[in-house]
Amino acid sequence: MNQLFLYIFTVLTAVGCIKLLLNLYNAGISKEWPEYSATIIESGYEKVEEMDGPGVVYRIIITYRYIVSGVQYENSNYDFCNQSVDKYEREQLLARYPAGKKITIRVNPKNPVSSVIVAGTTWWHYTWLILCFAFFYLLLKALVN
Repeated sequence: MNQLFLYIFTVLTAVGCIKLLLNLYNAGISKEWPEYSATIIESGYEKVEEMDGPGVVYRIIITYRYIVSGVQYENSNYDFCNQSVDKYEREQLLARYPAGKKITIRVNPKNPVSSVIVAGTTWWHYTWLILCFAFFYLLLKALVN
């Protein structure tokens, strides 16, 4: 039974690593995507989880609308990391991106549905990648033993 759980977790971790690699790839190439003008139509947040102590973690939701080749699109992809923020960062981002504001975004030229406000990678991408592969390695090692 334990072996079955190890197989399941190994497969899930492998899928997670692949998704993370794709996310890292998109983040890297997004800096080369063409820039377009967009209008923020909604700026808000949702509580993700409460941390131990006084802190609460939030996910910023910034929905924007843009036009590519006469077709209107809507997206809420802030960056390719989608990390959570604390209350201070939340307030800064919401003040920076209020509804109605015109912003510049990057749009995937091969798939205009895919766009991002902040292009490129962050150190969080590499941190999660290292952790994911370390966990995957430990699971594989446990399966072999």
